[in-house]
Amino acid sequence: MSNYKRDKNKQFLDKKRLLIISFCLVACIALIAVAFVTVLKIDIQSLWANIAVAFKRNPSLVTTLFIALSLFFILRAWGNVYAYTLRLRNEGIKVSFKDQCVCGFTVCFLAAVTPANFITDPYVIFWLKTHGLKTYKASAQVLVTDFIWHISQMLITWPSFVLLLSEHYYDIVSDTAGRLIFWLIIIGIVIDVVIVVALFTICFWTKLHMMMSLLFNKIKKVLRLHYHTREEVRQKYLNDAVLRSEVIRLLRAWKLVIASSLVFLIPLLFSFVFMFVAILVIWDKDSALTYHPWQIIDATIVTLTANKFMPIPGAELSTEKTLQLLLERGGGISGNNVDEKYVSNIVTNGILIWRISIQYLPAIIGISIFGAMIGGNIKKIIKHEKIFRD
Repeated sequence: MSNYKRDKNKQFLDKKRLLIISFCLVACIALIAVAFVTVLKIDIQSLWANIAVAFKRNPSLVTTLFIALSLFFILRAWGNVYAYTLRLRNEGIKVSFKDQCVCGFTVCFLAAVTPANFITDPYVIFWLKTHGLKTYKASAQVLVTDFIWHISQMLITWPSFVLLLSEHYYDIVSDTAGRLIFWLIIIGIVIDVVIVVALFTICFWTKLHMMMSLLFNKIKKVLRLHYHTREEVRQKYLNDAVLRSEVIRLLRAWKLVIASSLVFLIPLLFSFVFMFVAILVIWDKDSALTYHPWQIIDATIVTLTANKFMPIPGAELSTEKTLQLLLERGGGISGNNVDEKYVSNIVTNGILIWRISIQYLPAIIGISIFGAMIGGNIKKIIKHEKIFRD
């Protein structure tokens, strides 16, 4: 049972939370609009005109796109949290679908506004603690989940990387821009490996566990919350090695490891395929050019890998340039005379549809839920200090 109890009699969407949700929605939409006009310089009117033309040309395809988009919202939130839900269920702790959606969409928002998991992981640890897990158990779950997620991503990224470069390496590096894109891809691949090695090291490094716990307890001391002494932390994380032992226990549960991998692979594959669908919506069927679905998907996967180290969430603008070059030279779009302006328009609008679907809309929903949760529960969280006692 959790030490932190929710007030079951209080409705989630009370007046205070509805006000916070409304404010967050308006603020987020305003920020996105400003970004489109001032930074990205995207012609929204032209985009909607293209979508309208696409709908007249192929209404079933556009309708399918938006149905898939709706399903992806749930799939994205579900994928963010369901691996944790499986393990909680294995511990005998049940999590409602509403709780899963709240956590999942909140993670969508936090991931959209931060370039790494600096905020999402602490939030998930807190969420797990509200469901009765001790700090070391929640931390172990987050470490193992991050490790499995990155391994799962590499299972998709590396084959696409090898396939694309083995067939089109010389076309891609034929000029300075291509060589720059190539090195961006290599750096992205190397970062994948570094992150996996770093996570594996963190999972088993007991001294680091102790240092992180000491830092956490210093913060709790400053906030006048219950904290542990240095001797207590040393005994727990260095001598008893409770975090390392919990990580080993979780990794040995191979059925849950496989299930978690599948949970991550499905949304990842869906998001990559969605890029092809977005480009297909904008595609002019009268064009003399030809598109190749698998090459477009490969180019999308490699593009996102190449831009993952960018400090800007979503890697705005650089993604467009990388994908356009890989589509033109990697076999995604072919023809006798490839019109770079037409391809640029296809890529820009396609990525915009993809980004709205994959990042912006989930982030808007997430910031609303996150704001409502913080606004409605911050006093309760502080009052129920037991959640911070371990």
